[in-house]
Amino acid sequence: MHAQAGWEEYPANHRHVFAEWTVNNNGSWWRWESYGVPSNWVDSYHNFATLYNSWAPGVYSFQYDGGTFYHTTSDFVPNDDQIYGETHSAADQMPGGINNPEDFNNEHVWVPGSGWINADLYPFRDSTWYNLAKYSSTHFQIGDTACPS
Repeated sequence: MHAQAGWEEYPANHRHVFAEWTVNNNGSWWRWESYGVPSNWVDSYHNFATLYNSWAPGVYSFQYDGGTFYHTTSDFVPNDDQIYGETHSAADQMPGGINNPEDFNNEHVWVPGSGWINADLYPFRDSTWYNLAKYSSTHFQIGDTACPS
């Protein structure tokens, strides 16, 4: 079960903001994609969030840079959180590169009964294709070792 927001790049520099979520307990899921992101997004930072019950009870809202770009209902209540960059194959590019890594710093998660807290980050790298630099329990960077930016 998952709900996530982010951006990705397809071949020929086609970049999209996306929201993805599970719709039932049998593994079915849905995905919404934008028609592209501005070219000035390259080498810049943007904040993404996936929120539950923020828009309305039982509704997931997906945000970037503080604004909601999509919202939907699902049949599961979140009980865990992750903050990550990912690829789907060796042909994908990890966000960030050797000279301009993806920065995870001062990330927050919502804990029922405690509210927003700093995420205690445990970076994991499953391939030498990606670099990883951990500076503290709340700050690390990742990037694609084959790409300069």
